[in-house]
Amino acid sequence: MSRPEHFSKDWVEQLNRVVPDPKDPDDLTPSLTLCIEYRITQGPIWHLLIKNGQTRFQKGPASDPDVSFTTDRATAESLTMGSVDPLQAVIAGDLSISGDPRRLIDYYPLLTDFQEPIDNDQSSHYDHKNKPS
Repeated sequence: MSRPEHFSKDWVEQLNRVVPDPKDPDDLTPSLTLCIEYRITQGPIWHLLIKNGQTRFQKGPASDPDVSFTTDRATAESLTMGSVDPLQAVIAGDLSISGDPRRLIDYYPLLTDFQEPIDNDQSSHYDHKNKPS
């Protein structure tokens, strides 16, 4: 399977296939709700919604995001590839954050679970949500 172009509709759909639903040992996952919006200046907008124990990436703006990130395409590509540290991008003025970034701290373990399939480039060959039992 070929990799879709970053930030395209196919890319967002592929994220839905490879990023796992939240894991919570205390079975509190259904009570967690978080919406993160990503905006590329003069480019696409998409958001991540974690709700009712499920994750969903969607194209387009969120109706009421908890946190929004805005950047240019080059910085977004670098962030996606891991060649730029998000904190350094904020300090340099290349990435802006609006909303309540403290919500991200509360969800850090959950968001870290999402990163592994993306970092391991499993998006090109592994469908986490539809894997065989």
